[in-house]
Amino acid sequence: MGGEGEAAGNGQMYSGLARNSLLAIFDPGNYLLLTVSKKRVRGLRRHWRRHQQRATVPTAPDLAYLAEYNYDYDQLGLAPWTVHGRPPLAFRRLWATRLLTDLQQWREQLVPLYPDLYLAIWLYDIRFGLSQVVTAIEERRLYYAHCFKEAQPIPLPIEYQDLPGVADLTWTAHAEVDVFTPDEFAELGKWDSRRNHWRAKFTDGNDCLVVQVGWVWVGRVPTT
Repeated sequence: MGGEGEAAGNGQMYSGLARNSLLAIFDPGNYLLLTVSKKRVRGLRRHWRRHQQRATVPTAPDLAYLAEYNYDYDQLGLAPWTVHGRPPLAFRRLWATRLLTDLQQWREQLVPLYPDLYLAIWLYDIRFGLSQVVTAIEERRLYYAHCFKEAQPIPLPIEYQDLPGVADLTWTAHAEVDVFTPDEFAELGKWDSRRNHWRAKFTDGNDCLVVQVGWVWVGRVPTT
């Protein structure tokens, strides 16, 4: 549920410094094989059973919080991977399905109360743990509707296209970014500094550099 600050992982909110992404290597020949930050995640079958159980427990919007702050969200996280980790494909499909189920329940509960609300799934690629259901109303609605950089013609990954509910949403792809001060950027290794990057400004007016680390797909509920 929502808490202090805004929904996490926003590619356009440069009020703080995002940190380097963790390395994630996935072997497509084995759904339950992954290394994160160069360390093997052990006990994947045990984690898989636990995640299957967790994914059956739905989340609901916090109506009181939404009414007071005009936004709410529920982010995955997904231990033993950090928020910035990328689980194996089976885990990603499991939790993407859960997000789609939650979004449908949020939609049924919230649309009668707020017909023109912003309601979407943010589905992250490299940092899958940042994936979340997000909703916003009133003055926060436009803020969330335009908080990412312009959409790019990148289709939703094929591993999600057959999931129930995907076709009901309007999907757009946006750059997933890290933000650095000029001094931090100068200290980056070649692997990071060669990525697509551009200059920008922090909200306090100071210079920063924005480095694209991946993509985030936004699946929005059409509004009336």
